[in-house]
Amino acid sequence: MSQPITKFAIVISGYTQDETQATGSRRLWRRLHDDFKGTDVQTMLVSWNHDMRKLAGWINYLRDGGEAVVVVACYSWGVGHGFVKLANQLLKRGIKIVMAICADGVYHPAWYAPWRYYFVRWFRGYVSITLPRNVQAVEWSTQENEWPYGHDIVADHFGVPRAIPRLREVHQSMDEDAWYHMTTRNACRELLAA
Repeated sequence: MSQPITKFAIVISGYTQDETQATGSRRLWRRLHDDFKGTDVQTMLVSWNHDMRKLAGWINYLRDGGEAVVVVACYSWGVGHGFVKLANQLLKRGIKIVMAICADGVYHPAWYAPWRYYFVRWFRGYVSITLPRNVQAVEWSTQENEWPYGHDIVADHFGVPRAIPRLREVHQSMDEDAWYHMTTRNACRELLAA
């Protein structure tokens, strides 16, 4: 029987992005891949609308009953849709996310309330991204220079997530931000290198 894979660094890209495009998300994934080349860390790049049920199932299979250590970096709808769905799917399998780094996370409405998306531009304070209880720590940033604006992240189970001051970037380049890349790489080195 092969050795279980229990360490995961996952990058979730934003709306209008996919794995084939030269984006900040892909560059971040490539840096993580290079950082952990030859180690037991599995690095993954997925789009915001990836089938997160299948990804969670794959992680569950790879860990083979071991305790998984998952770090997620996500941007835009990769936060408000992809990350939230992945976290919920991992929760169903008893897997925790030890750290999430979120860049300008944009709320993505559920199928039953699509009208909420159209109002978030004007009523930002009424819409937030709620994380499930298996997410243990979050650092996040937003910008207010260009619509869409990032939304607040709420995680009642561990208090207020750590937010850095709003960045000077515009939304389309938030996944290129040095803070986002540095914080993700440092978290992965600290939490996955052991």
